[in-house]
Amino acid sequence: MHKDTLGDTYNEIVIRYKIIYCTYCDRSKLQKNLDKYLNLPKQNGIDKLAELFISFDLVSYLSQIVDLINHEELREISNRFCTLV
Repeated sequence: MHKDTLGDTYNEIVIRYKIIYCTYCDRSKLQKNLDKYLNLPKQNGIDKLAELFISFDLVSYLSQIVDLINHEELREISNRFCTLV
């Protein structure tokens, strides 16, 4: 079992904010940063990223995280959103 450390939490926050930056400013590195994020031991902000991807209509990125979404209602909405496109 992996023990959450301050370093893991820090890395998760930094990479999550890189994804947010890429969504708004430079999408060329978005997939690379999302891959890094998904390889972290914990993804505490995955629900917020799902909301971000929905608001920007980024279905290809949302579909990569939909199974990891913690909030059940958001997961259902995300699944529907991914199947509409």
